[in-house]
Amino acid sequence: MSATIVWNEIGKYPKKPLAWNIFPFHPYETGNRRTNRTPSGPELINGKEFLIKLLGMFNIKKIIALGRKAESQISDVGIEFSHIRHPAKGGKDKFITGLRREMILE
Repeated sequence: MSATIVWNEIGKYPKKPLAWNIFPFHPYETGNRRTNRTPSGPELINGKEFLIKLLGMFNIKKIIALGRKAESQISDVGIEFSHIRHPAKGGKDKFITGLRREMILE
C-alpha cells in the first residue's frame, strides 16, 4: 500500500526525487512474504551501505528521507537531506504535503 501511495504521488512530478526509505527491499515476517514489518537494525545498516554506494555512482545533491528510520541513517553521510512522513500507518496526507513542499523547494 505504501509503495502505491509513493509512486502515485511521485508520478505527478516531471523531475523525480530520490526518496529513500533506507532499506531498499521488502522486509516481511519470516515465512510470510505478504506481510510488512519495520526493518531491523542490521537491515538499516545494510540499507545505508547501499545508499553510500548509490551516492558514489550518481551526482545526487539532496535526499528526501522517507520516514524517521531513513532520517536516522543518513544524517552522517555528508549530503543535504530533508525528512518527510512515511505514508504507512495513516501518514498518507502528511507524506503528500511533505513531498509537495520539497518539490517546490527544488
